[in-house]
Formats: sequence, C-alpha cells, structure tokens
Amino acid sequence: DMPHLPPGSNKLSAAKVLKLHKVALYVEERLQLPSSRQDLRLQLLCNDKPLPPDMTLASVRAFVWKSGADEMTLKYRYVTE
Repeated sequence: DMPHLPPGSNKLSAAKVLKLHKVALYVEERLQLPSSRQDLRLQLLCNDKPLPPDMTLASVRAFVWKSGADEMTLKYRYVTE
C-alpha cells in the first residue's frame, strides 16, 4: 500500500505538454521514500490503466481519462523492472 501525498502536494497544476515521467518525479520527491531499491519504478495510472512515461497530460486527458470532470485523477504504484 502506497503512502498518500502530503497535504498541499496532492494537486498539480501543470502545462498540458508535461510528460508523465516529470509527474512521476514530482510524486517521488513529495513522498520522500528511500531509494534503496533500484529495481523499483513509480508507475502512474489513470482509470486503472498503466500510463507510459513519455505520454503527455493532454494525451492522458484525451485518450484515457475521458470524463467530463475538470480535475483528472492519477494514481501511482511501484512496479519492478
């Protein structure tokens, strides 16, 4: 079970062209988890679908989120490489 982001860090206002690998770095930074295992990678998900790190926020909104809601929700988990 992954920890929650600290208060004030759980919403991100970013440009639509931002790539997900940058969002993943932001999440890892805010979680302050020890990076003792090099075989783990943070994976972002939208609607329970794993997202590629080179995808942009705009692409996620258009092709995966597909909701009328203004705020897009992403989840995260660690996966082994």
